[in-house]
Amino acid sequence: MTKTLYCIRHGIALHNVLFKNIGEMAYIKHRDTKLVEQGIEQAKNLGKKWQEKDNIDLVVVSPLTRTLETATHIFNNSDTPIIAIDSLKEYPQATQECNHRRTVMELKTEFTNINFNEILQNKDQEWRDLIYNDDFEIKKLKHRISSFKTWIKNRPENKIAVVGHSSYLNMMLNGFVDDETNELKHCHPYKYYI
Repeated sequence: MTKTLYCIRHGIALHNVLFKNIGEMAYIKHRDTKLVEQGIEQAKNLGKKWQEKDNIDLVVVSPLTRTLETATHIFNNSDTPIIAIDSLKEYPQATQECNHRRTVMELKTEFTNINFNEILQNKDQEWRDLIYNDDFEIKKLKHRISSFKTWIKNRPENKIAVVGHSSYLNMMLNGFVDDETNELKHCHPYKYYI
């Protein structure tokens, strides 16, 4: 059976704002960045205006703070289950501290509305300080996307919101890793069928 995914990039986060002033240093300066006020408002607005929201069976979210905040604001006052999945973390999983998740223990304390049972390791096991090479990193990203699709296919739900990141989602939706010139819109649902 075909499943409909609504792929949503997180709201504007601290590193997105800092990039305009300090360039790529924004990605390595702050770990697991949070949404800024504008990003919070984007998520809340989507939650109020998105007509498909009430038809969503499941929300799957990256366990990085900006995506957890986004999912929480979009689905505020909803009983739709939200599950965090490590394979949804942003690309790359090296050098860019904004993509380095905090421990599950910390996240569970802050996001009590989200189910973290699918994440088996408290610390971020994918994270590395150095990138091996671009080919290796892309191969790892494609493997994570493949694992995620398999996980989704084995779920009973048919309409699933996926709250994630631009580079990850662009690779899944369009077959390439983006940069600042061709990123996905913040808090906009892109339909994808698997």
